Amino acid sequence: MTDHLVLLVGTQDRLPAELPSVIGRESENRIGAEVTTAVQEALTRLSERGYDAAVCWVEREDELAGVVRIRKTNPQLPILVFTTQESPEFHQLARQMGATKVSRDHRDPAVLAEHIRLSVQSGALLDDLRSHTTRARANAGDLRKLSEKNAGLARSAWDLARKGRSSRFVPLVVEDDPDQALLMIRAFQKAEIHAPLPILKSGEEAIAYLSASAPFGDRDRFYLPTLLILDCNLPGKSGLQVLEWIKTQPHLDQLPVVMLSSSSDPHQVSRAYNLGAKSYLVKPPGFKALVDIVSELARRWGSPRRPEH
Repeated sequence: MTDHLVLLVGTQDRLPAELPSVIGRESENRIGAEVTTAVQEALTRLSERGYDAAVCWVEREDELAGVVRIRKTNPQLPILVFTTQESPEFHQLARQMGATKVSRDHRDPAVLAEHIRLSVQSGALLDDLRSHTTRARANAGDLRKLSEKNAGLARSAWDLARKGRSSRFVPLVVEDDPDQALLMIRAFQKAEIHAPLPILKSGEEAIAYLSASAPFGDRDRFYLPTLLILDCNLPGKSGLQVLEWIKTQPHLDQLPVVMLSSSSDPHQVSRAYNLGAKSYLVKPPGFKALVDIVSELARRWGSPRRPEH
């Protein structure tokens, strides 16, 4: 009897035939493996007996539907995805579809087997899932509290605006990472900056907001910012694609855009400036540095006029 049992899900051309035997070759590992080439069969097996993890070979976006089905059937099951795709967007999409971990597919069965053994035995997959769930719940609670507090700050800022003492700095942030969004909200509060506009999560939301499309059509609530802080790597339309769209919008020709990215790739930096970005900043590793950045942005790009409606 093995201590751990994994289900390998992949077509015959992707999954090396000798892999199951290689995984369990060393008796001290006490890991067993079973194989299926069809998602439906995988779902049947997973419902009939207990597995410690599922390992899926995925190459195309449409194949991620299988990962979704496995995740819906087994919400707590660790799912390791192997792929030859190197695109960060594909890896991110796989995680969004339910993968606990995404790794590069090696053709050497021994390398694959060792990767699976280490993941299962160390409990890395389980720990990742528990950590992700715990962090998501904590972030949700923090975001609710900060959202309520930020709404209060927004009301205060609007009251001041009505009295002719409006905040000169009204940033609109586009950031898909909830952890980074949370840090940005805290940095605004630490820097005593009223940021009444919502933090958007995608390039599509940014374009909808700036063009006053649903659900951002009410300019009394969603007025134009004095500065756009735009993440480069967004799901769907990237920050650079949003920047390219802004160039075609006459009503936004006076809107300064600052790119905030985790990448310092010279090609990406150059393209951002060529598309009209006023500044390109790399996300700092520390919170104090982030507070300094938003304070400097407020000092440099604060508008002397009230935000337009």
